[in-house]
Amino acid sequence: DEIGPPIEVTISHWPRLDYGGGNDTIRALSNEILSTIREVAQLNPLFRENVQFFTMHLDANDPYRLADFAASVCSAGKPEDLQAILEEKDPEMRLHKALVLLSREREVSKLQQEISRKVEEKMSESQRRYFLMEQLKSIKKELGMERDDK
Repeated sequence: DEIGPPIEVTISHWPRLDYGGGNDTIRALSNEILSTIREVAQLNPLFRENVQFFTMHLDANDPYRLADFAASVCSAGKPEDLQAILEEKDPEMRLHKALVLLSREREVSKLQQEISRKVEEKMSESQRRYFLMEQLKSIKKELGMERDDK
């Protein structure tokens, strides 16, 4: 088993565009991201746990960090989508991409909740049916219409 030489990498950080907080579009996107995060957290307990764990790292006034946070708590995104958010230099586009990812997460959470509700209904229905059948057997036995075969 040969490992080989260590990998050499050169890293250069790109200069962030300065965001002074005056852009209404960025503020609106930030508010929508925060709103969507709250909504998904109400729908999905696993997402809620992720959000609670990472909330201490959230800076809602920095569009770059907010977009990164939104992407980091999403499980519905493909690696390419997450990478595209990290590579985006424009804060408005970065927030927009993160919002698209969060919206997908919201739809998946709604679908999970619907599936869970249907499964629960089905289980309740079969339990109710079993209970009613047992009651029917008991009533028939009391009326002498059926014998106890035990």
